Amino acid sequence: MVAELTPAVRRTIETLAQRQMLAPVLLYLAGHRPLLFFAGQGVALVAPLAAMLGADVLDEWAALLTHPDGPAVLYDALAAAEQ
Repeated sequence: MVAELTPAVRRTIETLAQRQMLAPVLLYLAGHRPLLFFAGQGVALVAPLAAMLGADVLDEWAALLTHPDGPAVLYDALAAAEQ
């Protein structure tokens, strides 16, 4: 199964594009790719608390970051948005 971008992740990419922050995010993502699984696990750990506080999209980010194809899909989407 291939990881897919959810609407919340797409909105985040659009917001980054509007604020011209895609290049720094791409550099960060490329430099920290080996650690993204652990970042996804950390996001999954705090997602229930964040959901109680009103941020219910962290589950989608955790699923994307912990999926084996997730970082590549995210990088490709960010690179396409930068074009």
